Amino acid sequence: MSKIMYWVWLSRIENVKRKIILELLKKYGTPEKMWHATKEEFFSLGVPLNIAEKIVDIKYKENLDKYLRVYEEK
Repeated sequence: MSKIMYWVWLSRIENVKRKIILELLKKYGTPEKMWHATKEEFFSLGVPLNIAEKIVDIKYKENLDKYLRVYEEK
């Protein structure tokens, strides 16, 4: 998967404060590394369980090519 797709995935996650995403990016370095993390890892870093579950939810990882096309069109 291309690196841009990991950014598309990260941008699709709903109702997660940017502060949490930025903190996780500081810890993981890239969205790709975040993609492979588990909800337990996020929770152990202080992310609330309901937010950790959203980050790993499969619905945000599906159809990324479709969302990339929409972003490119805009």
